[in-house]
Amino acid sequence: MLVGAPPGTSGSAYPSGWMTCENFVGYLKHFIKHSKCSITQQVLLIIDNHESHTSIEALDLCKANGVTLLTIPPHCSHEMQPLGVSIYGPLKKFYNDACTSWMHSNAAIPMTIYNIAQCFGEAYPSAFTPRNILSGFRATGIWPFNRHVFDSDRYIAADVTDRDCQLPASDMVAATGTTDGALYSEFRCSSRLCRVFLFRYQLSRHDLREFHNIFSKCNHTSSNELQRRVSNTECS
Repeated sequence: MLVGAPPGTSGSAYPSGWMTCENFVGYLKHFIKHSKCSITQQVLLIIDNHESHTSIEALDLCKANGVTLLTIPPHCSHEMQPLGVSIYGPLKKFYNDACTSWMHSNAAIPMTIYNIAQCFGEAYPSAFTPRNILSGFRATGIWPFNRHVFDSDRYIAADVTDRDCQLPASDMVAATGTTDGALYSEFRCSSRLCRVFLFRYQLSRHDLREFHNIFSKCNHTSSNELQRRVSNTECS
């Protein structure tokens, strides 16, 4: 199954096609071997939040070999995962080109799982270039570190899976500069859109109350219309 794969490739499979805890432990062993990490030479491994990545066996293996696991929040991999930002796009293009070339060279022969590694091996060096790799870390704000690389409203689309939550008073204080904890404990934050506008505008105590009233009346209003209403409140 690995014929034609890049040198040093390790492979595993599972009938469902999904990553499993056992498969991920095998990946970690491969990663540890090639990164040459240790307790004295630790590495940071940034991954998504899939449940297969957080088994006890995987965590113990990482701890024993100096691997610090950092999982990114749900719905954020398209913005925060370097592979998703600058690698997978080019890889998909070059892989499709390799598959097309293979089919042209093997007319009337169906492609199977045993041909995937060869096509991937041709696409890999074109996609995983130093330029693309560095671009992924830069665009996600990982390195050079940039905590302001994203605007909160880039994640508004994820509000369909949000749950009602009570915004901590400490966050309210940071947003408004006042310490009226009683006011903040009453403020219900019922969607991501509310949080976006709260932190975008430095609201006074009076404006915070007005904003609460506005948002409770237009929970399904478009973001542009809500921004206009909040702006009018600030001016008044």
